[in-house]
Amino acid sequence: MPGYGTSLGLPDAGLATVTEMALNAKMMASAVCVSVIAATNMGDSNAMDTVRCAEEFIRLGGSAAVIWLED
Repeated sequence: MPGYGTSLGLPDAGLATVTEMALNAKMMASAVCVSVIAATNMGDSNAMDTVRCAEEFIRLGGSAAVIWLED
């Protein structure tokens, strides 16, 4: 699940929140029969935001097989 394609073509503009990215991953994973690798678009965040991001994806039931955390 690309960050660019999921966030209106502006992945680093902050238009899509972590909650929206996780929900998009859940919807995409439910529509396909393969594992989903999800970009989280957390490239400019701190450690606390990274933990929240991981927890949000986990809370949605492991919809993504892998979450991609950028630096």
